[in-house]
Amino acid sequence: MFDTSAPLLQFLRFLVLLGVVLTLLHVIVEDLRRFRITNRSVAILTGLFVAWILIHRDWSGLAVHAAFGGVMFAVLLGMYALRLMGGGDVKLLAVAFLWLGHEASLVFTLGMAAFTLIYVVAARMKWLPARPSDKGLRIPFGPSIAAAWIATIFIVAPL
Repeated sequence: MFDTSAPLLQFLRFLVLLGVVLTLLHVIVEDLRRFRITNRSVAILTGLFVAWILIHRDWSGLAVHAAFGGVMFAVLLGMYALRLMGGGDVKLLAVAFLWLGHEASLVFTLGMAAFTLIYVVAARMKWLPARPSDKGLRIPFGPSIAAAWIATIFIVAPL
């Protein structure tokens, strides 16, 4: 085994998490402006997960997180099929669950619920963008996902 506390590895770990946070901040801005989560952002977050695994050489963690992410992606596809979520939201959530795994999913999900509630209140007050739909207001879900993911990183260390 090798020492994961070595200064170079600590620095690489910091760079990966910084990349995740910066990408998620970009997701927030883009989803607020365009109601769209780009495939590029999802691909960057997936690539950063691969980098995280390579830095830590945690192959069993990879298997567990990939299995959990895959199961959650299947569940989310059902929600997409029912038109409850957009495709970008499904992809972003799948990568979030891949990253955070079952260990941090409760904290992440509670954070999403809290940030979504805050967003809905702010949208009803016209402080944040929303679009009318036949079912009420349509809000971008990306900002809540990204904010909850960032909060989870600071509350629970990933992997």
